Amino acid sequence: MKLFATIITVKVHWGYSIRTFPASASQRSFSIPPSTTIVGALAYAYASVNNINREYSTIEYPFTNYVSEFIEEFGINYATVHLPEPIYEHSFQTIRYFTMPVQAPKTDVERFSETLKIAEMFNPIQIGYMICSTLTSTLIILSEKPIPKAIMWSILRLGSKESIVSVQDAYQEEVQPIEVSEGDIIHIVNTSYISDLAEPQPPANYIIERMPAPITRDEWLRWYSFKLHPTVLERNVIIPLPEVFTSVRILKPSYKFTITSRNKQLITIIPKEALKK
Repeated sequence: MKLFATIITVKVHWGYSIRTFPASASQRSFSIPPSTTIVGALAYAYASVNNINREYSTIEYPFTNYVSEFIEEFGINYATVHLPEPIYEHSFQTIRYFTMPVQAPKTDVERFSETLKIAEMFNPIQIGYMICSTLTSTLIILSEKPIPKAIMWSILRLGSKESIVSVQDAYQEEVQPIEVSEGDIIHIVNTSYISDLAEPQPPANYIIERMPAPITRDEWLRWYSFKLHPTVLERNVIIPLPEVFTSVRILKPSYKFTITSRNKQLITIIPKEALKK
């Protein structure tokens, strides 16, 4: 079974979105972009490059939106993230928790964050979306067909409209899955994976976050149909952190992929269901 691995290195710029007074609803944020965000960003680039401006709600068409069309067009199987740089605590700025009766300008937020503790702020609930400053991420997408280079280089943002990224590198290679069985040990996994697949073993450095994580093609298409509650296809995802990353013991039969990224090996594990038609 031959698949194509698309490897895109992006530089994430400091960005956030704020709900203006009187709105106070919280807005979720993640340490890494979920797989749905990665595929959505590529699909947006695909639609822009190919000038796809269909109004799907008014025509008879097998897809509900351009993301579904992109998934079927290229046979998207899976998406994961490698973090080549540590996540430092100071990167998570106070603005994630900052709110006032009227939203302060960015310069005031920076000034107040140096002098006020979170407990001293007015109504400290999370209303902002925050991503790490200067964080570099490597996005990996597995697909049945090669994704054109023009699409790889055309990603502008991940998720929130203020979460601007710049593409630093993009390329593609053919990869072959290797079956791994329950009890097998993989000595290093340095990309995010669904926690049900493998248990971290020492030495290990990682965090766990719950986020959208479709597996099968049907789940991917259902997610973008917008007919599901947003938490239905969420799963716990393990995010290995540099420089240690993590060793793992396989918990269920899966596939292992080894991808060469500019003289570095990126190793990920994916569910067997992800490669079923």
